[in-house]
Amino acid sequence: MGISVFLAILISLGAASPLRAVLALPFILFFPGYTLTTALLPGKKDMGGIERIVLSFGLSIAVVPLLGLILNHTPWGISLYPVLIIVLLFTSVMSMISLSRRKRLPHGERYTLSWRFSKPGWLEMPRNDRVLLVTLAGIIFIGLGTLGLTSANQRTGEIYTEFYVLGAAGKIGDYPGELKTNETKQVFLGVVNHEQRRVTYNVELRLDGSKKKDIGPIELEHGQTWEGNIGISAGKPKNKMMVEFLLTKDGESVPYRSIHLWVDVKP
Repeated sequence: MGISVFLAILISLGAASPLRAVLALPFILFFPGYTLTTALLPGKKDMGGIERIVLSFGLSIAVVPLLGLILNHTPWGISLYPVLIIVLLFTSVMSMISLSRRKRLPHGERYTLSWRFSKPGWLEMPRNDRVLLVTLAGIIFIGLGTLGLTSANQRTGEIYTEFYVLGAAGKIGDYPGELKTNETKQVFLGVVNHEQRRVTYNVELRLDGSKKKDIGPIELEHGQTWEGNIGISAGKPKNKMMVEFLLTKDGESVPYRSIHLWVDVKP
């Protein structure tokens, strides 16, 4: 718990250091599973030390994605601080349960993590212990490999552009479904650059295939967002008028993204 709290302090202070990476590995890959194991099996006779370590790594790899899945269905989503908080909370709760259950056992029967290591010969070890050690090494190797691949993908990132239209209040589903002739209603248009480079965008507004307005040029660096209110109006009554927004980038003639709405124009 001390290591976990210290890591949380480092992250909250924005300290990017090798120490933070070193502490983050057991925080994600070991602590959740170890505290869950000790909560379920608090006694010495319940399970041996090697088995506990292997199970701790395995359970951590299973538990952390499940916590991320829970976060994905909350308003906070999967990002640094929500993940830090939920893993810290899980580890804390499991630790308290572990302490509570161990206090109910006689002192000599409580399992405690031992830092005294011996060096038995490989051939002298029981066959099950050798299998578990190989499994543990494989779990650690896979975990570190996954971490490395994830870090590389985060540096490279996917290449795409977000393009969206919302209602005037900035909400999905709040689109204008009806207009009166010569009346203007607003929609909320957004462009987010994830192209890993600087991009110049243009947006064309069309009504039933006829060009009505150009919006741009919109120059965005990678990660930047442009948002603005766009007015829609029509001079003649029509049922199911198609309102199109065509997004192009870097002067290309073929639309890169397109969105359309259907609007009834009343007299």
